[in-house]
Amino acid sequence: MLAVAGVLLLLALLLVSASKVVSASWFAEVLGRFPALLVLRGVALRQAPTVLFIVVVGFVYYFVPNTRVRFRDVWVGALVTGLPWKAGLEGFSWYVRDMTRFTQVNGSIAAVVIFLVWV
Repeated sequence: MLAVAGVLLLLALLLVSASKVVSASWFAEVLGRFPALLVLRGVALRQAPTVLFIVVVGFVYYFVPNTRVRFRDVWVGALVTGLPWKAGLEGFSWYVRDMTRFTQVNGSIAAVVIFLVWV
């Protein structure tokens, strides 16, 4: 379990390092010649946290129970957990981003609702 956690931390470190390399000034020249890399970078940076969350949940579902669990069942459960989590996060982000519209209608009540949802 500790080795798996170490591998996940190493993977997260590599992803952060790769994003720093992509944002480096010398890499801007490469992006100028290959604009498809810019699209690939955007997709990778948006989807990497979701994939890592699904992998971590899968490892929790595999290692935590005190019984033998098949990998097939683990990854189905991890996907069923991770994808709605991402959808809920995106929905909440949309709600908070469009808070100005709700503030005009409801005044300070919207701030209370945001606080209660956040807690």
